[in-house]
Amino acid sequence: MMFAAIKNEIKDSLFCFCMEQSAAVGRMSVEEVENLTDKAFEVFAKNPNAHIDPITLYRYHLYAGERYTGEIFPENIKENGVLCRRCLHLGTFLAKEYSDNVEKIITRGYDVVYDLDKEEIKLLYRVVFSDNSIVTIYRVETQYFEDFDVTEFMLDLTAQIAAKLKQNGNIIYGEAI
Repeated sequence: MMFAAIKNEIKDSLFCFCMEQSAAVGRMSVEEVENLTDKAFEVFAKNPNAHIDPITLYRYHLYAGERYTGEIFPENIKENGVLCRRCLHLGTFLAKEYSDNVEKIITRGYDVVYDLDKEEIKLLYRVVFSDNSIVTIYRVETQYFEDFDVTEFMLDLTAQIAAKLKQNGNIIYGEAI
């Protein structure tokens, strides 16, 4: 998916998302949110060939190694938990990590995705359970981001999107290829 081709739609949806979140905490004006969103997307303006590949995002995901994952969590079962059939994963925001020992960790946070079919930003609350052999992810759509700060959010999201574009081989030293 060409990121640049739908950049304006993502930007508009992100602006609406940030306004909704800001209204809940009452911290920033429309002009301030608009300015932050505009500045964040200026970073991508010089990369017309940049892309982020669409993915299917599931309510549940399990990884238990190459040998066992397909047996424990077969594709036909995984398909029952589709949250978003076609989306661009824009960023992950970790809120807190819990651990009673070094081997078992529970992490909670949020995934921010752009739903290509509904043309909107979706906020997904996520809980990840991991130990030495299994990683389990649970996601559910939610309305509000806990302790939302627009400035922090936009800076972090811009960095995550830029990293995805660079990882996909689209940016070399700030230039499009």
